[in-house]
Amino acid sequence: MKELYIVSLLRGITIGFYAPIWIIYLYNSGYNLFLLGVIGTVFEIMKFIFEVPSGAIADKFGIKSNLITSFICLSITWLLFPLSSNVLILITLLLTWALSETLFSGTFESWISQVVKPNEFSKVLFNNTKIFILFIIIISPLSGILYKVNEFLPFALAGMSSLILTLYLITFVKISKNKQHVTEENQSSIVDIIKNSSVTLLKNKRTLNIIIASFFFAFVIDTIDRYWQPYFQHINIDEATFGFVTTVGGIALLILLHMFSMFDKQLNQVPEKYNVLITFIAILLILLLSIGKKVVAFISISLVTIADDLMNALINNALNQEMSNKSTSMATIFSLNGASGALGEILSGIIFGFIILKLGYNLTFIICSALLVIPLLLYIYNVKLQKKKRII
Repeated sequence: MKELYIVSLLRGITIGFYAPIWIIYLYNSGYNLFLLGVIGTVFEIMKFIFEVPSGAIADKFGIKSNLITSFICLSITWLLFPLSSNVLILITLLLTWALSETLFSGTFESWISQVVKPNEFSKVLFNNTKIFILFIIIISPLSGILYKVNEFLPFALAGMSSLILTLYLITFVKISKNKQHVTEENQSSIVDIIKNSSVTLLKNKRTLNIIIASFFFAFVIDTIDRYWQPYFQHINIDEATFGFVTTVGGIALLILLHMFSMFDKQLNQVPEKYNVLITFIAILLILLLSIGKKVVAFISISLVTIADDLMNALINNALNQEMSNKSTSMATIFSLNGASGALGEILSGIIFGFIILKLGYNLTFIICSALLVIPLLLYIYNVKLQKKKRII
């Protein structure tokens, strides 16, 4: 179990160094708002292409190989990111970053699913997320400060911490390969794994609703993630404070995850009722952004940027709850949901890159809030489905 926590710790340190400043670095390197949208779209197309096969590869060949490759790609991305003012280098780094994200996504959750009982999954997942967020909180304030001192330094430190993570996994971690479920023993190829997992997932009304909701939630939240740093510059918030956005949001996320861990039994009864609450709060926070006041924007962005991490933890718990007794290809199951989110992020870059140039920040934020009504209604429907099952 400690290996899971160490991986979460080191990954949190890595992300803490780059997350608050990578977009503003590109913006200051000459990429305008529309180009940032295009960059985001290219990145999400790459993620979409790699997402589902990466989960199937983990299910067929093992979790450890996926994780090692993921962290090698992450190291390459951030060690070379200072060269990203060159478009060809940037595209190459987007490729290595997308590979890193997709090889980790679903694979880590599958590792947890392999080593714990289904009723303990949410607790272990939340504990790992808490460690992950804690170290993002610790490192993020340094990111903006170091960026003001030397704009390349945060990226060098991110790459080095990822290299340490890679060496730790190679040297000290052993992960056994999943045994196939009796109904999956005829799966001889990655295509078979993807096809069978897709059918299992889409035939289930609850998981189908989750996948559609994930698409719309990612569609909106990716827009906020992509444009909050230029927006802060637009309303004259100093770059040195950018890291504190992640810190404030991370503290809020830690508190929420601790609360969820304390009420783990209630959470596992109807997980989607918490998705309803988070989506509703996200709608209100994004609406508040349109006011354009510094303090309000700082608080709103701090909380909105954690919504995706919190939502993913809850969704993965619901998927594990619904699917763990139906399939052992859980990395593929988690990755299929991730692919739905990646598709939403692809369209986000294309559509909102155009909208924000034509309509400006404020109207874009209002449109984002309106679109979140769709996942809100889908999660409300899932709550009703689960209550009916419990009655029966």
